[in-house]
Amino acid sequence: MANLVRRGEAGIPDLRQEIDTLFEQFFSPGALSGYRTADFVPKLEVTEAEDSYLLRAEVPGVAPEDVEIDVNNNILTLRGQKKREEKREFQGYEYTERSYGSFVRSIQLPPETDSTRIAADVRNGVLEVRIPKGEAARPRRIAVGGREETKPAGVKEGTTEKRPDAPSGGKQPTARSH
Repeated sequence: MANLVRRGEAGIPDLRQEIDTLFEQFFSPGALSGYRTADFVPKLEVTEAEDSYLLRAEVPGVAPEDVEIDVNNNILTLRGQKKREEKREFQGYEYTERSYGSFVRSIQLPPETDSTRIAADVRNGVLEVRIPKGEAARPRRIAVGGREETKPAGVKEGTTEKRPDAPSGGKQPTARSH
């Protein structure tokens, strides 16, 4: 009689899990070149305000001096490296643990940004990059111009006045409509 074995039991790999792992590895950064380009990839959040965009990236353990930000052809590139070393002594032994990692993230900036005034800051493991909008992209209110027809002082709309050059007995309207 044949032995029946359920998928996922010890010794038998789950086919769906194997396929998922294969796709994750194939579509990860650097997979096509044979090596990974990043040890960790920070999550990004981009929000829009009236005068700027705010990009936030989670970079725990990354010092401000280990972060580089470049703008080239309207593409903002974040690069960073995490270096951590921890030494402990326990019962006469010295224990050292090191953790390293690097990342590269690039995003296309909207065409109306002002890349000359980009500012960045790292606080509590979050990198904040403020990207100002250019003048053309900022919302603005347009004043509506115009002028009203001027009337001589003391003359009210809808009344008539006698013009000095008019023939005697003739009255001319002060406001005309065409």
